[in-house]
Amino acid sequence: MAHILHLASTSRLPAIQADLARIRAQQVALVFPLHTHPLIAEHDTLHALRAFCEALDKDVAIIGGDDALRALAVAVGFVAATSLDAWAAQEQSGSTPPPGSLAAWIEADATYVASQRMAAEYQPSSDEPPAYVLELLRAEGTYTGPRDDPAQSSPVRRSHAATRPLSRYASADDSIAAAIRASFGGWMPPSGADPTDSGPL
Repeated sequence: MAHILHLASTSRLPAIQADLARIRAQQVALVFPLHTHPLIAEHDTLHALRAFCEALDKDVAIIGGDDALRALAVAVGFVAATSLDAWAAQEQSGSTPPPGSLAAWIEADATYVASQRMAAEYQPSSDEPPAYVLELLRAEGTYTGPRDDPAQSSPVRRSHAATRPLSRYASADDSIAAAIRASFGGWMPPSGADPTDSGPL
């Protein structure tokens, strides 16, 4: 009967090796919390663990964890499964490729690559909104430019003073002209004329 050893995702290689050395059973399942990324999920660490298990003549399976852990485990020669039930089903059906075989490595590599691609797709490459959102913002004139570019961090605003009607300025000019006409008895000197000229006699 297999010995079930439940481990935390923070378990380190020396502690796992010490636990395995104390276990008398030849078949051992190392069970990690599902969907977690254990500290031992590295190629060199798992390769060292595999060598240690072979030295103890133990048949060890890696259960749970994330896709990366299971893919790396299969790549170095372990049997891996998402749960104890899945592992038992694989053992009974013989559907699991032999540890260390080419088929196992190809399956593990495909799983790992798929998990890395999925992680990259869901990880934003920048703080900028999607392209279709940028198009809408530019169309409305509210896009302020990339957030990491201080020169474009402030939107260009249309000055209200530049677009105000000039009617009030024209009215002021008319009032000034009327005052000048009144001082000259209704007569305005022609442009360039001597302002001391009192007009036609």
